[in-house]
Amino acid sequence: MRQRLLAALLPVAVAACGGAVDPGDSSDPTDHAPAGTVDSAGLAAALAPYSVQSGLRDQQRLVVRDSAHWAALWAQLTAGVAGGAGRAPAPRVDFARSMVIVAAMGVRPTTGFSITIDSVYPSGGQLRARVRELAVDAGSCGRTPGPRAPTAGVLVPRHDGDVAFEELRAFVACY
Repeated sequence: MRQRLLAALLPVAVAACGGAVDPGDSSDPTDHAPAGTVDSAGLAAALAPYSVQSGLRDQQRLVVRDSAHWAALWAQLTAGVAGGAGRAPAPRVDFARSMVIVAAMGVRPTTGFSITIDSVYPSGGQLRARVRELAVDAGSCGRTPGPRAPTAGVLVPRHDGDVAFEELRAFVACY
């Protein structure tokens, strides 16, 4: 039971802590941002309800650098989720200073799946985003049936170059 709870809370805890660290840049992308725009913690809080169930039905890795793309993605992310669409507008992001990186796991048949963006860091002129997908081993503990679509996102300083995604997949035993 304790391990199941830990596996369920891990994505929320990572998101609440900002989810991403750029070791090459100690500045906060929201320093001196216009009033009313979201910071890293605010984006994590806005995305937390969708960490287990979102409207993003396919596996996706996205970099959002403008408000039009962000508004369309937010509408898709919140669509089909109980209380989602229309519940809250997309958080305002200062895209002159920041961008949003999103990783969606796609539809999974049960609970026991999660996705996080562990880190974002510069490497050879590009950014690398480390995405971790976790699945609880179905044979070692029960899962609640019903489709889930886990999603994670982080706010990072704007980078106009390429963003490469590193994929990590792990299975967690539940005793």
